[in-house]
Amino acid sequence: MSDAEDCKRYLSKIVESIQLLAADFDTQVKSLPDSVHVPDEVLLEYGDSFLLAKQVRAAGLIDEFQYARMQDLSDAVDSVVVPENYSEALGAMKSHPSWQMLRSQAADVLQSLGIEKRPPDLSHITYVKIERSHTEDQKTPG
Repeated sequence: MSDAEDCKRYLSKIVESIQLLAADFDTQVKSLPDSVHVPDEVLLEYGDSFLLAKQVRAAGLIDEFQYARMQDLSDAVDSVVVPENYSEALGAMKSHPSWQMLRSQAADVLQSLGIEKRPPDLSHITYVKIERSHTEDQKTPG
């Protein structure tokens, strides 16, 4: 595969992670397997794919303005605090203003890329099921 093809694939991964961030709560939950910590996964998916953005920019697939918007989104993702308790984390993800702002900012990045908001296609990701359940996260010390 050529560098140009790699960069197109990288951009596709970035876009899908932005689609996931921009999606409403129900779409975010439905897009991911039950075995993952949904709030963490939504944030980490963008964080991981954004690492490829410099290469995509260098390949000329996005411009400096679009890259800057992605960087701003990355900073916003990094600032989100996820509660340790899984139920609380889901509740925050559903209705906390920081998550609503994140969704709006992600939609703005999609618009800057000329891409319509739609449900994410995460078929490029392989999830490995873990044995630990979310109920372990819900237990309080005691």
